[in-house]
Amino acid sequence: MTAATKKTVVQAAIILGISLIFAVGSALFHPKKPAWYFVEIFDPLALEADVLRERLGDRLDSVLWVDARQTEKFEKEHMEGAISLNKEDWETLIPKNIEILSESLGKPVVVYCDRRCERSKEIAEKLRQAVGLDPVYVLKGDWKKWVP
Repeated sequence: MTAATKKTVVQAAIILGISLIFAVGSALFHPKKPAWYFVEIFDPLALEADVLRERLGDRLDSVLWVDARQTEKFEKEHMEGAISLNKEDWETLIPKNIEILSESLGKPVVVYCDRRCERSKEIAEKLRQAVGLDPVYVLKGDWKKWVP
């Protein structure tokens, strides 16, 4: 390697090292640095089973349960009295369930899916915006642990 090439490589290494030091410093000490862990967005209507029971109180018998899981999972097992509404079959399931949904105006609606599932939040938001249901809760956690 020639002297000029060595000098260029050393200079590049120095510049890279200095850049790395500033990058690490910025990542550690920047006031608006991004989180390096999962941050759950707070949804006041996404509730654990015990909190949901407490919030609904004597209205538990009038709850409309909405299963946001895929149709195949719903057909295998679901909560008693639940209807199926999922994002894959939304266009066909809404007309099928529109009468039940319209009867539920003003009644509490609880959307559930599997333990770590975001589908229920999506379906709950669609029910609030597109159908006009309120309140629409999301059951956090495993729906199989719910005992009405």
